[in-house]
This record gives sequence, structure tokens and C-alpha cells, in this order.
Amino acid sequence: MLISQLMPHVSKRLRGESRHGCELLLAIISGILLALSYPLFNLYFLAWVALLPLLFAVENKNIYHSFSLGWLTGFSMFIGQIWWFKVFHIIIPFILSAYLALYFGLFCLLYNFVKKKNNISELLIVPALWISIEYIRSIGIWGFPAGLLGYSQYLNLPMIQIASLTSVFGVSFLVVLANVAIYLLLKNIPMRRKILISSSVGMILIAVLLFGLITVNQQPSGQKLTVAAVQPNVKEKNYNVHKVLNDLEKLSLKAAQSKPDLIIWPETIVRENLRMSPELAQRVYQIVKKTNAYLLLGNKDLVSGQHYNSAFLVSPQGQVIGQYNKVRPIIFWENYPIRYILPFLKNVEEKGRCDPGCDYTIFKIPKAKFATLICFEGIFPDLSRRFVNDGAQFLVNIANDGWSGSKAEHYQHASMDVFRAIENRVYYVRVGNTGVTEVISPVGRIVAELPIYQSGYLVKEILLK
Repeated sequence: MLISQLMPHVSKRLRGESRHGCELLLAIISGILLALSYPLFNLYFLAWVALLPLLFAVENKNIYHSFSLGWLTGFSMFIGQIWWFKVFHIIIPFILSAYLALYFGLFCLLYNFVKKKNNISELLIVPALWISIEYIRSIGIWGFPAGLLGYSQYLNLPMIQIASLTSVFGVSFLVVLANVAIYLLLKNIPMRRKILISSSVGMILIAVLLFGLITVNQQPSGQKLTVAAVQPNVKEKNYNVHKVLNDLEKLSLKAAQSKPDLIIWPETIVRENLRMSPELAQRVYQIVKKTNAYLLLGNKDLVSGQHYNSAFLVSPQGQVIGQYNKVRPIIFWENYPIRYILPFLKNVEEKGRCDPGCDYTIFKIPKAKFATLICFEGIFPDLSRRFVNDGAQFLVNIANDGWSGSKAEHYQHASMDVFRAIENRVYYVRVGNTGVTEVISPVGRIVAELPIYQSGYLVKEILLK
């Protein structure tokens, strides 16, 4: 008798736990699908359906469960992407993934408030909510816009040309729009609504596609400039400044045979402070004079107790004529607030310390004006836009991704630079120590590239904005 009374309650609880387990699984599946959409897998088509499991999982859930499921999706995605942060400290990928996943949780929490009963208004409200949260994640001292949904589409050139009008956030909007539309079409709603949803979303996507196809087939125009990018492939553990300079000289002199206007070396490739090493500085200036070209190089600088990650422009006569200090340090590595929050990581931060610069330098050479982003700065749309608005006719990114030991990190980082070229309709020259070294056209097409983890150089003629 007692057993017969208890069984319905036990069965109900088991069904509840089973449903909860399915919801957790759906949230994790969404995270995995999202992670597979980015490099190295590059299965970008998955992003157009990746949110479906999550949308079904959070159906009719309270605020707490919605937030938890969203957080789980975000954590599953980011831990699959940024595991290479373990080179700083084994706990860093987990801390950073947990932090970034909060934004996914916030999306699902707010989704509860804006969601209507299978209402067509969701088509616009939900994507707008998503990109609003992405934008918030991109700004401020804790801004970290890696992994924005739009970045998954960097190989889908026709569909991302809209970024010239909307930045990467517009591409994110389209991807979420498609996910929500499919979600609603799979629901039990009147056929009239299904036709309205499919036709309206279809028209939007077709219009964006046509705009993209027309844009990518247009012939660019502008004054010509020849740039040379040098990739020395220096190993972190075997760094010797004299050997590095010898290798850079050989590669630069070979590149100089094509008579480039500008030769570019990677980020912090000369680690000793040139201000404090006159002999080393003279060695660099001698190389520049031999090439008879302007040289942009990365160097660590120390001024009045401030540590800077810098880019110096040297004239063919061997004189420093410009300097830019990185204004956006890397969170959890160069970024100073970490010592107040996670004291046990203070030594990690001091090792890579970088104080933020103040000036947004526009470099000038006889044929052009340009700006330099240093490594991590290339993931910020607003920074590139500011440089171009200030007069830069093309953009350079000097990087050193060799520390990561990860092929995935190299290509994840470089994939975001495609959007900076499209957003500003400028040529974008990326120069990495171990790669990725490439030239990107104003429509996001990679027109020249070196293999990663190999020394070499490339020379390419670009057009100025």
C-alpha cells in the first residue's frame, strides 16, 4: 500500500530529473556546436543552427534555470576555444571561460522577459538582445570581444560584407535571426505565421547575400604601396637577440630586393629596450639603412617606470620617426587590475606587464598614412575604426602568437582581423612572429599568406584608401 502511494511521486521526480538532464545536455550541445563553428574546425554553417538546442532547453524555465543553462552553453563554447590560455596558468582558461559565460547566462535570463508566446516579434527582439550583450562584452577595461558570433563567419565572405555598415555585430544579428526563425518554424504555430516568418527572414538573408556578392566582385582602386612582412619564426625558449637580428636582416634584405616602401617586423621581436641598448639600436638602424625602406618593428619600452608594448617606425636613414604604445592590454595577462582580484596570479601578470598607452598614433611615410594595432588590439572594432577615422589609409597588426603553442590560437586570432578590413574598407597587413602573416583586402579576402611556424617573408602591393 505504501509502495503504491510512493511510486507516482518517485516516477514524477525521475521524469523531472530526466528532463533536467536533457536540458543540460541540450545546453552543452549548443556550446559544442558553437565551438565547432570557429577555427580550427571552421564549420561556420553550424552557427546558423547552434542556438536551437539552447532555445528549446530554456523553454518555460524560471530565471535561475535559464541563466544556468545559458551559462553552461557559454562555458562549453569558450573552454573549447580558449583552452590554450593554460600557458599562462592552468586555471586561466576556466576563470576566463566562466567569466565570459556569464554573458550567455545574462542573455537567457533576459530572454525570459522579452520572449512572447511564439510571437513573430521575437525575430527582431531576440537578435537585438544578443548583439546588445555582445557589445557590452566588447567595451570597458574588462572588454573581451573574442568569440563574438559573427566571427564564426569569417570565411563566408558574401554574408559578412554587411559588416562594413554594421560591424561584426550585424553578422551576429543575422545568425541569431536565422536561429530564432528556425526555432519558431519548428513550433506548433499557425501556418500563416510560418509563411510570414520564412518569407521575411528569407528576404533579409537574400538581400544581404546579394549585397555581399556584388561587393566582393567590385574592383578596388587607389594609390599603390608595396609592403613587406617578415615572419622570423623565433622560438620562445631559444631567444637570442643577436641571432634574431641576423635572421631578420637576411629576410629583410631578401624582401628589399622587391623595393618595398615599408618593411614590417612582428610584435616585441626585439625584446631589449632600444633606448637602453645603444649598440643594439645601432645594429637595427644599420639593417634599415641597407634595406633603403621604412621599418616598423615591435619593441618593449620603459619610460618613467611605465612598461609599454610598442611599435617604432624607423626611416631609411636610421632615425626613429614615430612610436605607438599599445592602448589595450590583454585581460588576465597584461591587464593591471588582476593583481587586486587574483593575488596568486600577480607573478604571471608582472611577467607580461604592459601599461596602457595614451596616444592613438598615425604613422606617416611619404606615400601613405597608417596605424598599427598590436596583437590583441585587432579584436576591437572601435579601435580600428578610430584609427581610420583619424586618417589611416591602411592598417597593420603586429603580433607574436608563438607563446600559445597552439595552432588554434593563431587562426582564431587572425580570423577576427578579416572583419577589421571589411568594417573599414582598407587593406589590413598582419605580421606574426610564428604567423599568421597575411594581407587582407578591403572585402576580407586573404590575398597573400605565409604558412605558420615557418620563417619567411612576403611582399605585396596594396591599395590605399
